[in-house]
Amino acid sequence: MHAVLMFLFLWFSPRGKVVPVEEIKRVVVQYINGTGPASPEEIVVEFRRIPKDIVASSEKYDLQVAADGPLALRGNVSLPLEIVSNGVVEKRFVVSTKIRRFGNVLFAARKLPQHSSIGDEDVCVHRTETTTLPSDIVTAASQLQGKRTTRIVSDGSALRESILEVVPIVKPEDRVNLVVRTKTVIISVTAVARECGRMGELVTVERPGFRGTFKGTVMNETTVELKLD
Repeated sequence: MHAVLMFLFLWFSPRGKVVPVEEIKRVVVQYINGTGPASPEEIVVEFRRIPKDIVASSEKYDLQVAADGPLALRGNVSLPLEIVSNGVVEKRFVVSTKIRRFGNVLFAARKLPQHSSIGDEDVCVHRTETTTLPSDIVTAASQLQGKRTTRIVSDGSALRESILEVVPIVKPEDRVNLVVRTKTVIISVTAVARECGRMGELVTVERPGFRGTFKGTVMNETTVELKLD
């Protein structure tokens, strides 16, 4: 009877090596932390489901994440893993995780009007969970340099790149030098801007006392250039 039980135990016992759960966790965390550009965010990985008794056929094997393409590594994420022995994939399984991210976020310290440049006194920095926040949240003051709001921003709301724009260097009613270039002649005259413009953009200008408007390219704060072929 003892011999029969021993035979059944050996026959039905898993052959090879059981992959430790801690090794699976280590590979997953290493993959998540090593994927994508360096980020100041803190990443916390919570494991929701790990298959039990994953067995490799050999003592020598490699365990790796086998994503076919880039994954959005935030929130609830299922990661495919595979066991490779002697260069051959022998088993695939899925590990369910919740990936939480934490970092510094800039919030409006007061209500900000539309087209308002943002100074240090207009923002406050809080360390918060960014897992479910939009991907274009502002995380550093350097992202605000030379920018202004495109709409009203309510007090306490997170700042986003999508509600910011580069401050125009030419504004309506600004007096500018309108440089008119042809193949043989360059003429500079005084003109008035009729709309906002940033470096390299086309803006409408008008010469005082003359009828009609012109479209020229903003070269700097005081110069708009019009090229005539």
